[in-house]
Amino acid sequence: MRFQILDRRAFEETTFKATGQVRFIGPVEPPEPYESDWKDTVRVHSMMVTRFITRFEGYPEKYVYHYHVLEHEDNEMMRPYEVVAG
Repeated sequence: MRFQILDRRAFEETTFKATGQVRFIGPVEPPEPYESDWKDTVRVHSMMVTRFITRFEGYPEKYVYHYHVLEHEDNEMMRPYEVVAG
């Protein structure tokens, strides 16, 4: 699976922790020059929403995404999703 980053945007931590709502702050940031091509992994910065795209053509199946932050890996920070044929 290959990914391409679209953009990133910071959000306010206090509002998110209090309400679960994302309140964006600051401008949308484009990907860094070294991130402009399709990648196998996506770097996700703390307190930012990272938008990316991928193709699932021919791959209907169950998948998981996960973090490579040790403190999170032990706290069930792997989330399932399913790609279905359209």
